[in-house]
Amino acid sequence: ALDYGRSSERLSGDLISRLKHFIQHYVDILLPSREDRFCELMNTSSENEALIQSATAFPNTITILKQDKDGASYYQDGKVESITTTPINSNTSVGAGDVFNAGYINSFIENKQSIPDSIMAANQLALKHLKSH
Repeated sequence: ALDYGRSSERLSGDLISRLKHFIQHYVDILLPSREDRFCELMNTSSENEALIQSATAFPNTITILKQDKDGASYYQDGKVESITTTPINSNTSVGAGDVFNAGYINSFIENKQSIPDSIMAANQLALKHLKSH
């Protein structure tokens, strides 16, 4: 699984090329968030289009786009699907994405749950984390 982090600067063409190569050859599960410049990586301004392009560019990779208080989206069977979450007020969101990643991977790989069920489990775990801070 890969969560490649965020940058305040535009991604260079060389970095985009290297990231795409790495994802295509080594990543089974890609877990970017809105802040991770995923749309820029996929050369579009639309999150849905970025997910569609990701499915084409990385056919062996499951891409889950974390969308903060809006939940998460993924592309499967020819369409973009979204799983909502319960928005809460929290002083900080630090660590919530990492907790989501761990929850998703555990549910999907260890518990063999479906993508939507794994996203729901990950959302619940991230909400629990946010409520504790």
